Formats: sequence, C-alpha cells, structure tokens
Amino acid sequence: MIRCELCKTLRSNAWYKNEKTTDTVVCNNCCDSSVDTDPKNWTALCVKCLMSEAAYPIYTAGFKQYACW
Repeated sequence: MIRCELCKTLRSNAWYKNEKTTDTVVCNNCCDSSVDTDPKNWTALCVKCLMSEAAYPIYTAGFKQYACW
C-alpha cells in the first residue's frame, strides 16, 4: 500500500503528487496543510491505481475521491 511521505498514514480519501517533487505522494490532509498551495503543482492520484492521470472526481460517502475511469 501507498504511505503518505509526510505523516506516514495509509488511510486517506484522496492522494496527491507534487509535480515539482515527483517522488512525493501525500494524503489529502498533508496536501491541504502544505506550504506549497499552488494547485497547478499538485496532481490528484487515482484511488484505485494511484496513477497521476486521475482527473475525474467521484463522491463516496460524502468524500471527494479521484478515479481515472
């Protein structure tokens, strides 16, 4: 499983990658609290395959998630 590189958690309703630092994959909480808040630097990752081309928001139990299908 993927682990957030900042808080080390496994559980999140959304995952993000910072395009300026391609190795960084963070949970939505760490993305929201990041000092780099420029949206164009962040890519939402698919919640199923964790690929960076995820572009479509879906809603599950009230949480926004991203899926590539």
